[in-house]
Amino acid sequence: MLDKNLKHYEHTQKINVSYLDLLSYSGWNGMIYLYEKAQELSEIKERLKKRISEMRITENQESWQSFNFTKRKVTNK
Repeated sequence: MLDKNLKHYEHTQKINVSYLDLLSYSGWNGMIYLYEKAQELSEIKERLKKRISEMRITENQESWQSFNFTKRKVTNK
């Protein structure tokens, strides 16, 4: 689903950032990709800032049982 949205953006220069935000960490990965390509998308920058802030708050509250590889991949970018 993420790939389809990114291809749509490449063809139309339009993207539903709210939808990407709902996709959890895979959506974050898409938002990071778009931000790196088109930094003028200020809505993406603001959502990423918000998500990073939220992640830092909950980071120390997670146990090993809830480890998420996609989250780790996205947060290391």
